[in-house]
Amino acid sequence: MIPTVLTIAGSDSGGGAGIQADLQAIAALQCHGATAITAVTSQNTLGVLDMHVMPATVVRSQIDAVMEDLRPRAVKTGMLASAVIVRAVAEAMERHGVKSLVVDPVLRSTSGAVLLDEEGQAELVRTLLPRARVVTPNLAEAEVLSGIPVSDLASMREAARILLKKGPEAVLVTGGHLEGPPVDLLVDGKGALELSSERVERHRPHGAGCALSAALAAGLARGLSVREAARAAKDLVVRAMEVTGPVGEGLAPVRPLGAALHDAERRAVLGSLVEAMALLSGRGAPALLPEVRSNLVYALPRASSHEEVAGFPGRLLELSGHIASVAPPAFSASRHIASVVLSAMRIDPGCRACLNIRYTDDVEERARARGLTTATFDRKDEPTGVRTREGSSLEWGTSRALEGRTTVPDLVHDPGGFGKEAMTRVLGRTPQEVVEKALRLFE
Repeated sequence: MIPTVLTIAGSDSGGGAGIQADLQAIAALQCHGATAITAVTSQNTLGVLDMHVMPATVVRSQIDAVMEDLRPRAVKTGMLASAVIVRAVAEAMERHGVKSLVVDPVLRSTSGAVLLDEEGQAELVRTLLPRARVVTPNLAEAEVLSGIPVSDLASMREAARILLKKGPEAVLVTGGHLEGPPVDLLVDGKGALELSSERVERHRPHGAGCALSAALAAGLARGLSVREAARAAKDLVVRAMEVTGPVGEGLAPVRPLGAALHDAERRAVLGSLVEAMALLSGRGAPALLPEVRSNLVYALPRASSHEEVAGFPGRLLELSGHIASVAPPAFSASRHIASVVLSAMRIDPGCRACLNIRYTDDVEERARARGLTTATFDRKDEPTGVRTREGSSLEWGTSRALEGRTTVPDLVHDPGGFGKEAMTRVLGRTPQEVVEKALRLFE
């Protein structure tokens, strides 16, 4: 049975935090997300505009409905909005015997709106923290709840120890607002564990704390230890921030489900290259290979950089009369052929694969006989600035060959030049398609 995780939190109409972020993170870790909504907020990427707090009886009935049927293996709390709701949630956790409770003590929104007043904070410390398996405050929340200034690892450690005395099994202080690397600090009965990562500078994130605590709850629901679940949650949130982007005028929401889909896309790209290589190795003749050898590449959907294009490290070569690879496919393995694909994708985003093969004098005749379309560029027209800039010739040449076209041809010919071997690049939507085209040319 798929593990269920219950999130008790507020709804974010902008889709960046709260229930919406929680459900993404829970789904990304292959759990089913159930909800008990504590408040409905009117907010967007710029901030919270309005808020309607749900009656405590409605929050309680949502929790009871989920508990009686779905029997969640873990529960996460986020925005609880009022002291009476905090009390109702604590009583429900006791009544239903919840063992894995993750408390994200949401006190303010990222934009600064107050989401739990002082009475609610006192109730949270008194009734909910003692029932928590993990509490996940950020620096500001750790400071309020512990009563000491928190600004570095040493004070994070001290605040966590203070909070640990209030009853939870573990405290995870998140360090996204630290100066320097964003280190999260987990303190439990075994000691302290630092979870570090590179800072994602692309966007200031919205909803990272919500996603982290929800992902941690999902890890616990899947049977991970607190430390294992914390590591998995940290990894997911870092990836979620790497794939996020602006959707409005303000803060960019994290995309936990986007991170999981991105990982799946990467696995699919690598798997497709392996399958295409097996086809090429089984049927391809070494006559396909140019002197500088070949590479077969495949780009992620929406790729815009060489790092998002996978190929074979060390290129393809002849081995015992067959075409072989020296290593499994990997991203960033081929800059030159990746440039060809990226240029083609500007015209047709679906044209994501390329294989370079040997150029022959009769290649045009062969292409016409097999119904393949072609284009050509001449290196004599290459600007000096391009010629002297390493790795830019193929990007220029492919763009030149495709100039004015609305569709991408099957083949792009490069007759070569001084010190440059003549080459044909086969383009297509998948690696299997370009391999089939290349094999047809050399039948």
